[in-house]
Amino acid sequence: MHRRSTLVTKLFIDVPANAKPGTAELAVTAIGGVNTGRLFVAKDYQNHPVQSLIVAQSRKSTLKTTVTGR
Repeated sequence: MHRRSTLVTKLFIDVPANAKPGTAELAVTAIGGVNTGRLFVAKDYQNHPVQSLIVAQSRKSTLKTTVTGR
């Protein structure tokens, strides 16, 4: 049995009705990691067996992104 965990975050921005047209930029930084000993197995492993992966060393990863909207 495979479990899939998904965390979804929604962001809403209130723009005043009297705001002048223009652009806005949003920058986001997130830091996360995968714990040591975590086992990754391919989807549909029983029909398509592939190499499994066990995390041997935990490291933090950083994701940075910027979006611009009008």
